[in-house]
Amino acid sequence: MAIVTGGAGGIGSAVVARFLNDGAQVAFIDLNGSRAAELLANDFAAAAEAGRVRHYSTDVSRRQNCFDVVDKVVRDFGKVNFLINAVAYFKCAVSLPLPVLSDIRMCK
Repeated sequence: MAIVTGGAGGIGSAVVARFLNDGAQVAFIDLNGSRAAELLANDFAAAAEAGRVRHYSTDVSRRQNCFDVVDKVVRDFGKVNFLINAVAYFKCAVSLPLPVLSDIRMCK
C-alpha cells in the first residue's frame, strides 16, 4: 500500500501507475481534482474499479491535513508501506538575484 503526494501530476501519476502495475494499492493525494478524476476514469480505471486506487484532496503544506489524510487512508486501506512525496510546493519568502544562485555550489 502506497501513498503518493502530487499523484495527479506528471511524476506523481507515473509513480502511481508503476505501483498499480506492480499490483499495489495506492492512495494518491492532489489538490487538482479534475486531473485526478480524469486519471481515475482513464489511466487508472481498472484499478479504481477493483478498489486498488483512490484519490484524496488535501493541502499537504498544512501539517494537520497530513495527519488527517493519513488517518483516512489507513481506515480505507489499512497499513501503509510506502510514502512517496512527489508534490511540488514552492513558497519563497525572498527572491535571490541570478548571480547569487549561480554561485551556489552542490556537493559532489
